[in-house]
Amino acid sequence: MNKTARIATFTRREIATIELAPPQGAIPLRNGDVVLSQSLVRRVRSGKGQDVKSYSLSFIIAYQDGDSAAFFGDTLPLHDGKNVVKVFVNGVPADRGLLYIVK
Repeated sequence: MNKTARIATFTRREIATIELAPPQGAIPLRNGDVVLSQSLVRRVRSGKGQDVKSYSLSFIIAYQDGDSAAFFGDTLPLHDGKNVVKVFVNGVPADRGLLYIVK
């Protein structure tokens, strides 16, 4: 296994729990509202139960029209209608997704 693969495996092993801040269920938004990516994660914990303070976020957004997008950035590019957002911390997916409905 090369060095990059070893680092990626170690990073995934270090992330044990990802707590998302938004509530479960549909989150209604108006057209033009902005969702900041950092506001989606409440807490990340390691396998030892310690808070992880530094991590990278990425997202996969599935849109109502069937398109999807992988995203790295500060604000989510949400479209009108249903937007299902899967959150990843250091490449590890959160246990649940988020549903935003933009009207």
